[in-house]
Amino acid sequence: MRKIAIFLVMIFIDGSIFASSKESNYEVFAQKCSSCHGLEIIEKKQKSREEWKNTIKRMEKYGAKFDGKQGQILEYLVNKK
Repeated sequence: MRKIAIFLVMIFIDGSIFASSKESNYEVFAQKCSSCHGLEIIEKKQKSREEWKNTIKRMEKYGAKFDGKQGQILEYLVNKK
């Protein structure tokens, strides 16, 4: 009986359930940056972490509203392929 209960718990607790409630870094990037930029242009640029941080700060000065999601945007930009 215990094995069945553990098996059922494993079936119902799937990491994708939790992941779907949180926006991916790309989704945040696309939502926050696409209103002013073509995403293809940004995705082609290669910058260091520090350079992307400075870019994000500069965009805030221009009026970009990141709603506290700068970290997710930064992670996407630094780790994009």
